[in-house]
Amino acid sequence: SELDSLTLRIEFEEFPKELANSRAKILSRDENSISIEIHKLELPDHATNTQSSKDQQAMFLKPSPMIQSDHPEVIRESGRALASASTDRGKVQALLSYVHRSVRKTYRAQLSNALDVLKEMEGDCTEHTVLFVALARAAGIPARPVVGLTYTPTSGGGFGGHAWAEVYLAGQWYPVDPTSNQLSADPSHIPLAVGNMEELARISKYIGTMKIEVLDLKRSLTR
Repeated sequence: SELDSLTLRIEFEEFPKELANSRAKILSRDENSISIEIHKLELPDHATNTQSSKDQQAMFLKPSPMIQSDHPEVIRESGRALASASTDRGKVQALLSYVHRSVRKTYRAQLSNALDVLKEMEGDCTEHTVLFVALARAAGIPARPVVGLTYTPTSGGGFGGHAWAEVYLAGQWYPVDPTSNQLSADPSHIPLAVGNMEELARISKYIGTMKIEVLDLKRSLTR
């Protein structure tokens, strides 16, 4: 969470288009590898109401079979979690904190929908993510799930499969991690599929073939 930027060399058999995003700078690329610098993005306090943001709101505020953001229980719980939050940043932080502290962290073999998570309040990163996205959409904050890789210090350290979320504020997508309660998801979060939890099966081919080398990292001097 203290990282400001991370430079990686990634070898792959198929290039995931999601690697090219607003916080990633491609330094070099050839047929089978890419060098990329990923930066942390800090959320703004308030959203800017542009036509682009209106289009994103229309698409990523809608409920889905996995993310029942229009269900009365989800709407009610979203309102409770927001409490006295007033700014857009404060609302995202309140929802992140709520999901992080309320959902008991345990492995789930099956993918649960947001309403099931709200009832059982347990699960791994996918359950944390679908519940956060549903609560955010219920609060009027455009949000979408992301699946990919991130660094974990367990078992000797390395990159493994993970799910997190993105929120759309001020005309831009910002990655947040409800499992780790990171308001600005650290730069080790490497997106491979965006917008659909059912993409989890598709990214398994990347996890099995990608090779990642850390070339450089930078930490904030103020932390």
